[in-house]
Amino acid sequence: MSPSQRVMLFDTDSKIVIDKIVKGYNGVTLAGNGIPYLVALVDQTGQTGNIITTTLITPGSAGFYRLSIALYANVTIASAGSINVGISWKQNGHVFSNSTLLVNTGSTGFTGAYITENIYSDASYAIAYAVTVTGTATFTYDLHIRLEAM
Repeated sequence: MSPSQRVMLFDTDSKIVIDKIVKGYNGVTLAGNGIPYLVALVDQTGQTGNIITTTLITPGSAGFYRLSIALYANVTIASAGSINVGISWKQNGHVFSNSTLLVNTGSTGFTGAYITENIYSDASYAIAYAVTVTGTATFTYDLHIRLEAM
């Protein structure tokens, strides 16, 4: 394709906007949605306690999603306990709830956990997360979540 045949799309903020499915990339024919795209993100830093169930997205149609979670904790006073990140979604009419990440607060210093999980979600039911903290350790934690439609 010559430079004069290329189409460049920008919105008023000079960001690329594509309102169609990408059918090919670099000479490769793509399937499904074409390319994964970010539909939700969370960046919560300096947290010290529970986070109630929070919706990432309520899908308009059923489909595959890739969920990536990073949890970092700085434990200053150790005590038996944990920081647990759980996710929930609905697949084929059944609600799934998965305790995805667990950070032990039994020793001082920095600790972390990382996971990427693929899920298939029904339409019109929220994909959500929650954080549960147990024990009496003193710490702060940072939670980073990315949810991509596949």
